[in-house]
Amino acid sequence: MSGPPLKSLALRTLQHIYQRTGNSLPLIGCGGIVTGKDAVDYARAGATLIQLYTSFAYDGFGKARQIKDEILRELDGRKWSEVIGEEFKAK
Repeated sequence: MSGPPLKSLALRTLQHIYQRTGNSLPLIGCGGIVTGKDAVDYARAGATLIQLYTSFAYDGFGKARQIKDEILRELDGRKWSEVIGEEFKAK
């Protein structure tokens, strides 16, 4: 499996690892990232970086620029580093 059907499982796994490592490791989010919102969801769950793969197969390499632009809109002036693990900071 790859792509969007994998997103919820991949996010749960990432959250689990982030909580167990105490933000001591750089984590790479992957699985179902097709929009900037998806990418930011992974950052909020603890991803330091993201990986795109399946979306390239469906939409081509221009997808990276599209997702980058969407990420900038999602962040609304904040930095990527400010949202890493955000869903755990409020708890």
